[in-house]
Amino acid sequence: MVVVLSALFIFGVVALIRKPLSRWNALPLLAGAWPLLLGVTAILMSQLDLRNEVVLGIAIAGLVIMTFALVLLGYVLQSDARQEQPAFA
Repeated sequence: MVVVLSALFIFGVVALIRKPLSRWNALPLLAGAWPLLLGVTAILMSQLDLRNEVVLGIAIAGLVIMTFALVLLGYVLQSDARQEQPAFA
């Protein structure tokens, strides 16, 4: 899961530069940022002695944002796909 979301994060960085989607090119970056957010939070937790409630709140907020971004990304990718009409014989 971390590898897939990290690849999605890297694609999001490239998508901001090259703009392959018709709209909302930042969604892959936002959807794949959750593991990075958890890693930074774990480092801050060990350095700053954050309480577990703070870390849990950041993790839940990141999960909600990631889920919303993945749903929107799926919608954008589906709407960008060319709709083929069936051929009548």
